Amino acid sequence: MLDPFARIRAARGALGMSQAQLAREAGVHRNTVAAIEQGATIYVAMLLACQHALERHGVEFLEISGRLGVILPPKTSRGSQMLAARVGMTLDQRKFGRLAGIDRQTVGNVEKDSDSIAVDTIALCLKVLSDLDVVLLDLDARPAVLFPKSSVRK
Repeated sequence: MLDPFARIRAARGALGMSQAQLAREAGVHRNTVAAIEQGATIYVAMLLACQHALERHGVEFLEISGRLGVILPPKTSRGSQMLAARVGMTLDQRKFGRLAGIDRQTVGNVEKDSDSIAVDTIALCLKVLSDLDVVLLDLDARPAVLFPKSSVRK
């Protein structure tokens, strides 16, 4: 189930940042970043510090018709966009791979935009995201991910 804090995890994943890197840039402890990503109760100032650190990397947080999402920096690859979607939905590579009928390593290769990935494999991953009601789109040439309305936890 997605909550507003999952967007932090999704954006961090798409940027390839570790929790420690985000914590350093936000001026908070790594445990704070982990707590945010798990939806724990934290001070709003700490959440905003993490959000602002990600925004400095070109991430924007949005809500469209009740769907929470993230807009990623312009040069973000399709694989990183799919990684943001998977991570935001709290699916590890193994579980996502089972849904797509592929192995965990192949999921990782898709998310790294490996040249050896067949178009059919990418299509399987996109179908899983579509079945989960996750929308991948481009807004003004910037990749974005919108998460399902029904998964938003207030």
